[in-house]
Amino acid sequence: MLRYYAYALMEKAHQLDPTLLGYQMFKNWKNRLLGTENAFTCTALLYDIMIIHANEQCKETLHKIIPPAWR
Repeated sequence: MLRYYAYALMEKAHQLDPTLLGYQMFKNWKNRLLGTENAFTCTALLYDIMIIHANEQCKETLHKIIPPAWR
């Protein structure tokens, strides 16, 4: 259930600003969250992929919301 909630939030963010994630990245993350198109659904791997993207796009905001021990 939590993955569906996370996907709904991600989809809304993508609707509000499609430039935040490119279409391919959005589709990749969606597939990993929902387990569609035979995507590997490891949460730790998805988190790592998302953190790399967030560090590239919005590092200051990320550092405000993610505890230092998790970075």
